[in-house]
Amino acid sequence: MGEANHHEFLKRFLREEPLLRSFLLSATGNVDATEELLQIIAVALWEKWAEFDSARPLRPWALGMARLEVLKWRQQLARRKETLSPEAVERLAEAAAEYAQEIDTRYRFLVECLETLKGEARNILEMKYGQGLKISQIAPRIGKSVEAVEMMLVRIRRTLRECIDRKAAGAEGGLA
Repeated sequence: MGEANHHEFLKRFLREEPLLRSFLLSATGNVDATEELLQIIAVALWEKWAEFDSARPLRPWALGMARLEVLKWRQQLARRKETLSPEAVERLAEAAAEYAQEIDTRYRFLVECLETLKGEARNILEMKYGQGLKISQIAPRIGKSVEAVEMMLVRIRRTLRECIDRKAAGAEGGLA
C-alpha cells in the first residue's frame, strides 16, 4: 500500500476516532476495554483498507465494525451480569451515528476545556482516566481521603461539563 493511501487512511480514521471512542466507552463502560477495542478496530480497518471504496464515508463502516467488536467482547464476558444486551449495543450504535456531529463538537470542546485544567485537577484526571487508577489508589498518592478525591472529581467533572456547555451555547446556533 502506497504512502498516500496510508496517509488517507490515517486522516480519515483519526477524524472518526472520537466518535468510535465515545461509542465504545458507552457500550463497554470500561476505559481499558475501549482502548483495546479501538486498537482492534483500527487494525481491522487498516487490513481491509485496500478493499474499501474510498468514495464512501468511513464512519458507517467503522461504526459497523465497532458494533461487531463490542458484540464479540460482550460474548466473551457473557457470564458477567453487567454486560449490555445486543439490543442495547445496537441502540448505542444508532445513537452514536445520529448524534455524531454533536459528539464530535462536544469532544473538541472537551479537549479545549481539559487544556485549561492545571495542577492537582489535571493530575487527578490523568491518574483516574489516563492510568485507570481507582479512587482508593489515587487518594494516598495525593495525600487526601477517598471522600475528598471523590468530591474533587465531582467538582472537576462539573467544571468540565459547564465549560463544554458554555462553549456549545456560544457556538453558532448552539447545540441541541
